[in-house]
Amino acid sequence: QRQGYANLLMKKAEEEARKRGCKKIVLWVEKGSWQEKWYRRHGYEDEEFKEPPSDDTIWLEKFLNV
Repeated sequence: QRQGYANLLMKKAEEEARKRGCKKIVLWVEKGSWQEKWYRRHGYEDEEFKEPPSDDTIWLEKFLNV
């Protein structure tokens, strides 16, 4: 914990998505969780057009600079 591994994995995942021509990443997390806060700190925002899988989850998205 607190060694930057999650940040490194996120950076690598976003780089790979860009290489493959992806324009955005979309994911869902539990509302109010530490994961939601973590993704928001990394530029993820509400994705308002998808219905969440359950009432206690939320969709987030991040547009990638390709």
